[in-house]
Amino acid sequence: MSVQAQDKYPLRTSIDQRGEQTLNKDAKSGSGIKNFANIEAAVLKWTLNRPMQAENTKALEDLCGLNAEKLLYKPLRPSQAVKSEAQVQAVMKIFQEEYTNPFDESLDNSTLYHLSLGIPVPIEVHNCIFNVPDLGMQLMNQFKEERLESSTVKFHEPIKKNKLRLFRDLGKKIILTKNDKTKLIETNKNVLGTHIASPLKYERLLDF
Repeated sequence: MSVQAQDKYPLRTSIDQRGEQTLNKDAKSGSGIKNFANIEAAVLKWTLNRPMQAENTKALEDLCGLNAEKLLYKPLRPSQAVKSEAQVQAVMKIFQEEYTNPFDESLDNSTLYHLSLGIPVPIEVHNCIFNVPDLGMQLMNQFKEERLESSTVKFHEPIKKNKLRLFRDLGKKIILTKNDKTKLIETNKNVLGTHIASPLKYERLLDF
């Protein structure tokens, strides 16, 4: 869930983040209501004066020839654009080196892939994953019919757990032991038909 708080810039932020940038920022910063938050009259006066204070600040900046509009929204700054691009490239590097790149045009669009293992999902697992919504609806109707309508099953009887074949059933795990301590490593990329563990996960064993 996100919200766009202004019309001039097409930027959307998550609802909780927007609260941090507005209400919480004013409540916690020295220029906000932090120092008089326990005085109701002062908070009310501060709230009513905020629009006029913003207009006066803008008029003063115009009088001094300052244009702060470009600096108002952090994601639009050139330095932030470069930083965001570097972060995206870092994520794509992980996809390309350790996983299967989901944006690769050579992938078959009709096939479901296990990104971590880098292999297509077997048809039986594929069907099981895509049938989860239908199975859930079927079990809901069964619960309603058996426990609410016909009462053939007591309402508080335990519900039998369904064993579904999902992505987690495809991965292989390696257990390493060192100094009487064990470490579980999940395998990553499928290379030449064999599963290998991620080098990054091996490096983390140094801390282990």
